[in-house]
Amino acid sequence: MKIGVVGDLSGGDPSRLSAVLDQALIACDYVVQVGDLHPAYEQVKSRWLTSGHKFLPVPGNHDVDYDTIGCPRTWRLDCTDPALTLLGLDNSGGSLTTDSKALFGAAKAASFEFVFAHMPPCSLVLPDGSENTHNMTESGGREDATWLTNVMGQRTDAMFCGHYHGWTYQQTSWGPLIVDGRGGAAPELAYTLITVTSDGWVLHSVGVG
Repeated sequence: MKIGVVGDLSGGDPSRLSAVLDQALIACDYVVQVGDLHPAYEQVKSRWLTSGHKFLPVPGNHDVDYDTIGCPRTWRLDCTDPALTLLGLDNSGGSLTTDSKALFGAAKAASFEFVFAHMPPCSLVLPDGSENTHNMTESGGREDATWLTNVMGQRTDAMFCGHYHGWTYQQTSWGPLIVDGRGGAAPELAYTLITVTSDGWVLHSVGVG
């Protein structure tokens, strides 16, 4: 199974996000857009309506008109071949919504579980060694960030976020964190490709020309 993770547009030209989404939708079984899709609401809505339920966005902190798209703010997708669960959270306000926390109510049943949200729950270490604190805690969600990392450390195989307008893989104390903000906000247009088999999963960065 192939899952594409598309990052932030964050006020950019909607055609840039559209280009990344279209390539990912062609190549992947499912595509998750990890928030800050503003102002491409119509472009996202059209792809959500025509993708055959394979396109799954989550809201970002800039997505003031997210509800005009018509898709849910949180979601759960269970797949059987391979056994895989995808959880889409809403932490666009910094804290987790009640519906987001409820997604963890059931025990992990699949071989793999991936979590998707807009904001990372922890700081990132950048290539120059500096710390990027653009995360849930910075936005007032410290308590929920701690709760989330504790829960994910017990069950989740990886978390995928946006918010930072670049790309990074960070191995944290609670598991892998992948941040992708290249859906139009960064100079580079690209997405993260997750390929999942019954034996495991692997990541690749896919550029969009």
